[in-house]
Amino acid sequence: TLPRFHGSEVALWPDARKFMSGVGESVPMSGFICLESTPELASGYFYDQVQDCLRGTSTWKLFVLPWWLDEGYRLEPDDALVRPEDRVSPLAYSKEEQALVTTHHLTEPQIRWRRYKETELGELFPSRYIEDPVSCFLSSEDMVFYDCVEELNLMAKSCIGGCQTGWLE
Repeated sequence: TLPRFHGSEVALWPDARKFMSGVGESVPMSGFICLESTPELASGYFYDQVQDCLRGTSTWKLFVLPWWLDEGYRLEPDDALVRPEDRVSPLAYSKEEQALVTTHHLTEPQIRWRRYKETELGELFPSRYIEDPVSCFLSSEDMVFYDCVEELNLMAKSCIGGCQTGWLE
């Protein structure tokens, strides 16, 4: 019997569903199971568990820990990593950035850092630096509508409106 279990990078486990059936039987009801992962594509055990949580049909509790909780993810205008076009203040925000600023009170240094990482990681940014439990599972491999990705992401995020997902802010 295990009193506690911590599973890391669950989305990458080859047969997570089978493995977790064994873990679930090994940890007593008074125990604690914590699963975490970098999101991968919109399929598999981890994805299914997140979707069940969002629908309210899971025995799990979902905690979303967005990148902006890390105090180190900020860039000032004079930082060497800042793109030349981002060395100004105030920054002109895209619709998606404005939504983040309005909803989560992100600052210009955080937006500069986000732009730096988006430039560096491209389509992998949403899965490596989670902002919400929807867009983190999307990648350009899954997309058909390349020209309106930003608008589609905003619409997808708004579909989850009333769901409690355990944001820590």
